[in-house]
Amino acid sequence: ADGSAETALPSSKRLRAQRRPDVPPMLKSVLLLSLSSGAAAFSATPPVDTCPATELLIPTAKDRMLAVINSLETGDPSAFAYVNQDPGGFTQHNLLIPDGFSGLASFLPTLPPPVTSDVKRVFRDGDLTWAHTEYNFGGPNVGFDIFEFECGLAVEHWDNLQPPAGPNPSGRTMLDGLIQASTSDPGVTLASKKMAYKLVSRALVAGDTSVLDEVIGDTYLQHNPEMADGKDGLLAWFGAYIGAGNVISYTKIHAVLGQGDFVLVVSEGLYGPSPGVATAFYDMFRVNLSDGMIVEHWDVIAAIPPSEDHANTNGMFSGFPDYVQPELFA
Repeated sequence: ADGSAETALPSSKRLRAQRRPDVPPMLKSVLLLSLSSGAAAFSATPPVDTCPATELLIPTAKDRMLAVINSLETGDPSAFAYVNQDPGGFTQHNLLIPDGFSGLASFLPTLPPPVTSDVKRVFRDGDLTWAHTEYNFGGPNVGFDIFEFECGLAVEHWDNLQPPAGPNPSGRTMLDGLIQASTSDPGVTLASKKMAYKLVSRALVAGDTSVLDEVIGDTYLQHNPEMADGKDGLLAWFGAYIGAGNVISYTKIHAVLGQGDFVLVVSEGLYGPSPGVATAFYDMFRVNLSDGMIVEHWDVIAAIPPSEDHANTNGMFSGFPDYVQPELFA
């Protein structure tokens, strides 16, 4: 009912050879499609790309994601060539959009004008690419989108959207700040993921705020529209929010994505006036490479649609691949 139920989607896409897409004719001349019959090891290292030729393509997975998102504004139909159009080939986790490519294609024309999209930053973790975007479709929104690409085609999509607010007490918006990862080094990525997981699991899930001294640096730039910079700003907001009869409770972490010093943590819980409503939390952190401490934070917080409004049964948090499962970063 809250969109978090795990459906029949297995945790590793590598077990689903049937999901490997047929390549559209326009891409057949440049794609070498090679399928792996074995499942990837359950580790924090993304599996070896079974379609190595896609890494040589222009556009890259990041460029393809940008094209798909920007097509909301431009109406460019060629971007659909980057989405798996086979029946069962595209899994949708936005609970308000019907499943599959046909569901996406039928939903987009219903967006109220004006429709605009401005991608501020984009990152990649294995087959997963995620973007932080300013949208407008009948009203402004800030969103995180995650796409999984296989053999050059988008096969799965998760997202979270929130109307913008702010600037916050420190003068920051939900979208400003650094826009590029400083490195893609796997060791840095793993260390950054562990630090972000430690903050969310200990401070937000377990409620142990003493851990903040171990994970947050002297500088902590805050982009949540209601909080001020620093550990003190974070703790002051939590105290005031809960003291006013509200609830903020992280109950489960579903995925930890990263590229270098940037990490995105996908969680669910309760938020709002007591007793709170089922909520999706997308928290993005930047880690200081010199000391490994977290120095910047962005988020998108949105209520999970009630079951009666669901247009698909995929669940909002199911289907993430093994290498981003949170227990790997404990």
